[in-house]
Amino acid sequence: MKNNNFLRVIFSFVVWVMIASFLSKFLVNMGISPVIAFVSLLAVTVLSVLYRTNSTGVVRNAVDAEIWVREIIKRLWKNNAFLSRAFNEDSYVLGGAVVHIINPGGAANVVKNRSVFPGVAARRTDTDVTYTLGDYSTDPIHIPDVELATITYDKTSSIIQDLFGYLMQYVADDQLVNWMQAIPAVNIVPTTGPITAALEAGQAGNRLAMVWQNLRDAGRIMSKTNVSKNGRVALIEENMYQQLVDSLAATQYKDFTRGFDEREGVLGRLFGFDIMTRSSVAMAAAGAGPLSVNAVGAAIGASDNVACICYQEETVSRALGTVEMYQRAKDPLYYGDIFSTRLRMGGRRRRGDDLGVVAIVQAPDAGV
Repeated sequence: MKNNNFLRVIFSFVVWVMIASFLSKFLVNMGISPVIAFVSLLAVTVLSVLYRTNSTGVVRNAVDAEIWVREIIKRLWKNNAFLSRAFNEDSYVLGGAVVHIINPGGAANVVKNRSVFPGVAARRTDTDVTYTLGDYSTDPIHIPDVELATITYDKTSSIIQDLFGYLMQYVADDQLVNWMQAIPAVNIVPTTGPITAALEAGQAGNRLAMVWQNLRDAGRIMSKTNVSKNGRVALIEENMYQQLVDSLAATQYKDFTRGFDEREGVLGRLFGFDIMTRSSVAMAAAGAGPLSVNAVGAAIGASDNVACICYQEETVSRALGTVEMYQRAKDPLYYGDIFSTRLRMGGRRRRGDDLGVVAIVQAPDAGV
């Protein structure tokens, strides 16, 4: 963005020099003194700069929303790298708001050494999958002119970064809820490690720590259902990740770290999973049956458990719709600038049988 602004300044200067040169010749040809012509052009230049400058001497340009939107989309995948490890359904988005997909029906029957003719023709029945993207938006932020006149840093840029930062964090959290909500019990692996204190404020009692055997079991569940061994990801909450690492023997840890890839956000590789971490993944209510994941921002209950997700990258999807930044400069009602942001995004487990997605969930200490 700085380079773009610099080029704009150079371009504006060159254009103004050309215009000033033409106007000065025109005024002189009209019989006006060269000195008066120069002073007149200088006055026009100063007035135009003052008109576009606040009291701190900083030129206030309208924020280039298109540039910011491009930057934010790039950051969405960089700061939440796990989202890039999901099947991309952007091409199926209609009108920036709805995903529409045709899912093929069952596999064709195969016969060895066919001896009965004619073969019986069967019609494949496809299913229509449609889901609506979530509409996420930030509350507007007001920057008073009087504040812009006294601060010494680029507050507008800082606020826009914060707006999109909060928005991306919420959206990424909600995609995890979409992927994990109602995972069937057969795809849930409870932790089995040593007794440890609860990890999150609001939880009560002790839990069992995560150990490497739990990740091994998640991989076994996938393999037994013929889920591809390529592209497997384990997204683990930071504290549970530390428990996992602490459970590794020295040789296991050495093998694990060979998979480190900073650019992709991968901390290591274990049992075929690329290990990624996040400050939070999901909180789930205690109880048997399908996983009941808390909504984003919901209070943590005393019996809630930290949950992590293991998946094969073609078994979960994400779809990005419209991304917008709204702005109103020098608003007469607010005596300043107003900014807000908005984007549409959605995701789901792609298979109706839920194969390829496994949750590792804290187990409570049975002795409590």
